[in-house]
Amino acid sequence: MYLPGIVMGNPCSNVLCDRLSVNNCGWWLYSTEGYITSPNYPQQYPNNMDCVWVISPGYEVIELEFLHVELEGSDCRFDGIQVYDGPSINQRQLGRLCGNQRSTFHSTGKTLTVRFTTDSSQTYQGFRAEYRST
Repeated sequence: MYLPGIVMGNPCSNVLCDRLSVNNCGWWLYSTEGYITSPNYPQQYPNNMDCVWVISPGYEVIELEFLHVELEGSDCRFDGIQVYDGPSINQRQLGRLCGNQRSTFHSTGKTLTVRFTTDSSQTYQGFRAEYRST
């Protein structure tokens, strides 16, 4: 059975979190620091994924740093990561990443939302991002 996060492990093993999505990728994360990864990271992620992580440690602002990104396409038409300033994908988008782009994002409040989507063709290694309350 696949559990997102640590290779062959669960990101909830050392932090407070709840499962968010039905396809077993995406979580509510309550810890003041931690990380998220694409499914199967560092192996290739699956096709047709729609994963959402809501990072809500309850403190100040959140810094989210993408340390490694390897996705299909450089123009975000195929696979991509979107980061939103708040508790859902209906909030203001702070940015999006695709290809080999890396970036750091900062929330204006106590919650950030990350969405990872993939199409039905090529797959790559995916991503790893670390977050912390600041």
